[in-house]
Amino acid sequence: MTTFAATTSRPTSVRSSAPWELWLLGAIVFLLEIDPDGLNLPAVGAPRDVLVILALAAVGLVAVLRVRPWPGLSSSPVPLLLAWVGLGVLTSPISLTPFGSLVRSVVAVGLVVVVVAAVRRCGLEPTAEAIGWGLVALLGASLLWELIGPGTGSIVDDGVLDTGIAGLPRRAGLPADPNAFGRASVVLLTLGSVLHNRVGGSARWFMTIGALGALAAQSRTSLLAAVLVSVVMLIVHGRRDVVAKVALFALLGISGLAVAGELSSELLVREGSDTEELATATGRTDLWVVVWDLYLDDPLFGVGAFAAAEAIEPEIADERVWVAADAHNLLFNVALTQGAVGVVLFVGFLAATIVGWWRLGRPAFVLVPVLALTVLSITENTVRKPSLALAIFALVAGAVAVLDDRVASETA
Repeated sequence: MTTFAATTSRPTSVRSSAPWELWLLGAIVFLLEIDPDGLNLPAVGAPRDVLVILALAAVGLVAVLRVRPWPGLSSSPVPLLLAWVGLGVLTSPISLTPFGSLVRSVVAVGLVVVVVAAVRRCGLEPTAEAIGWGLVALLGASLLWELIGPGTGSIVDDGVLDTGIAGLPRRAGLPADPNAFGRASVVLLTLGSVLHNRVGGSARWFMTIGALGALAAQSRTSLLAAVLVSVVMLIVHGRRDVVAKVALFALLGISGLAVAGELSSELLVREGSDTEELATATGRTDLWVVVWDLYLDDPLFGVGAFAAAEAIEPEIADERVWVAADAHNLLFNVALTQGAVGVVLFVGFLAATIVGWWRLGRPAFVLVPVLALTVLSITENTVRKPSLALAIFALVAGAVAVLDDRVASETA
């Protein structure tokens, strides 16, 4: 397996020589991951959305005017990724939330276009670094918000203590959700690990803040993904000894048992209340049964892109204290919201990415982010909104496309 350093010849740093659109891309990632409603700042929501749309429009216009030719549209994962997110635009008239599905799907398409174009125009490392610095701002502000600011607290609105491993409080940060906070942290840690040979200073910041964020969020799946990424990168970067491999397989086995235990859905009644709540605060297996039944009602195109909450909530209102905004599993959520057509396009995108990874010499930059997002997607819907995971999928797809083009030009 080759490292990311072997896939590109650009040693530039986003801090020293970045076009303005890269800084704007980092700002877009920062803004997309903030949840004003969850922070009890609903008045901020509309201005934030307007800023995101304007920023995407500005960078997207640059992409349309300046990027020639567009990368690898015949052989790379890019067209499948665009088809998957674009499906939401086409099916928005039959969605449970037509306007919401349309707007969010348009933003999703814009995000993919902007990231792929940035990879093509500015290079792989500068684009990844721009996203990383956007996450540094997000996680740094989140840690300050929790430690010296008002914080989101460890008690959710219904009065249930939300704790992580060993009873430590879970922190939600500016994403206003410990799982989203944890996902952003793992993605930042992943970007740092694959960039450390090329942009060492930035990469060290990414890994340090990513690890601190994962510990603060106390999301079990995020912690698992963080450890797994770390072990894989130790092996990728030359330490292929038996101990590392044994540790990896032991970690996978132990983590699998731990995650299986966390999926239990025992219900209890809170003292002094008639409301049932989930003892483990997860209950995902019960939720997946509900989602599967809903999928069977609309198996072809689903209930509409980004409309999972509206479909699920009426079915589980009496079973959960927590609002279920999605299926808590990416594949289940794609099936629910985009039906069998969406599943085929999404799985096709993943397959094309893996085929490209193998064909191009197995670069770590393609494998490790996909591996991290796959682990995170087992118990979370990582693309609940046009968000960070979608940007990383676009980053990986753009990397495969650019490398395909480079190999083709070198062999021509």
